[in-house]
Amino acid sequence: MIQLTVNDVEVDYEGDENLSLLNYLRNDLELTSVKDGCSGQAACGACTVEINGEAKLSCVTKMSKLNNAKIYTPEGFPEYVKDTIAKALVNEGAVQCGFCTPGFISRTKVLLDKNPNPTLEEVRTAIKSHICRCTGYKKIEKGILVAAQAYRNNEKLEIRKTSGKIGVSQPKYQAYETAIGERKFVDDMKFEEMLYSALKFSDYPSAKVIKIDYSEAEKLEGVECNIPSKWRSSTKFRLPIAVS
Repeated sequence: MIQLTVNDVEVDYEGDENLSLLNYLRNDLELTSVKDGCSGQAACGACTVEINGEAKLSCVTKMSKLNNAKIYTPEGFPEYVKDTIAKALVNEGAVQCGFCTPGFISRTKVLLDKNPNPTLEEVRTAIKSHICRCTGYKKIEKGILVAAQAYRNNEKLEIRKTSGKIGVSQPKYQAYETAIGERKFVDDMKFEEMLYSALKFSDYPSAKVIKIDYSEAEKLEGVECNIPSKWRSSTKFRLPIAVS
């Protein structure tokens, strides 16, 4: 059994020790501020969390390494800390799609805990392992520096009010909720008796599909196969197979 603390809650874990912390946080604890942006390749930083006071990638951290660990995700950060970093990023235009932003917030929280007055170069060094595909880093860097200044002055930031007129910067819709990981992306949503589907491409792109044999798929546990009889001999249909 692995004993750990997640957001100040003691947890006893008895599952697969090779499971990634990312999957445990998202699928077992439903802490969906932690994002999967690179399918466990340690390439994007979106899954960053705080482990024993250090910023770590949860996608490559196995549960076997976490006995007695103390873990925090954005859901468990002190309200002032999370609020200040998020609002600084929103005000500086650093939240676009926002998928990567909770990871940046985790990294920034750890950085400012250790160094409340970082230089621009220190900020760049801290976030170099993070990928943002739409903001361009300059605004993220500025947002982190603004958050650091607010920290030092014990200042409470508010989201900047704007006129919304042409030529005036306007925060993205639900930028704050997105930044802290509260706004759900599709992969964060879960429903009762929810089914999952996956797109399967042909192994032979130039082949003409004459028939699809799905009989083996139907035998698999958890598979739901709802193909109307009129389609079963047709080559022009989509295969609506989903797995629970």
